[in-house]
Amino acid sequence: MTTGERPPGRVFLAAAYLVLVVLGATLAAIGAFLVPAGPRVGSFLVSFGVIVALVTNPGVAVLGARLTGTRLGAGAPLLAWLVMLWLLNSRPEGDRIPAFDVKGGIFLIGGVLAGAVAVTLVRTERGVTALGFNLLGAAARTPGTKPGSPPNGPADGHAKSPESAGPRNGP
Repeated sequence: MTTGERPPGRVFLAAAYLVLVVLGATLAAIGAFLVPAGPRVGSFLVSFGVIVALVTNPGVAVLGARLTGTRLGAGAPLLAWLVMLWLLNSRPEGDRIPAFDVKGGIFLIGGVLAGAVAVTLVRTERGVTALGFNLLGAAARTPGTKPGSPPNGPADGHAKSPESAGPRNGP
């Protein structure tokens, strides 16, 4: 969103969050089932599932930040990815998808780290959720103020006290 554009409405943001969550869960399921598949380079298996996790998790996080302008939008697909993998592993029969082996571990750890790095490094344009409230309870800032400054304070973050304002002219 550039200067002068209107921020997206609540309906668009809600739909964007829903699409991002569904996309994250779908990519987790696809990647988990593709972990044992892939070409062999010598005796080493190049897992399609690991490639899916390492490429799509950061990509979806950046997409989420672009659609919503928030870190929650960037992190929503990663949270859905983790929940889907937890659901795939919590079967009473004892089945594990992906399997607990080196490829499965690289898929899980690599996917989480790739997504977390993208969520951390992505630039956001609005608050935590952009749905009209801030989950952390911070006061809303007016445009042009720095983080940590009073909501309606000066842009440099330093309020002038009457003593530091200088000498007065007149009574």
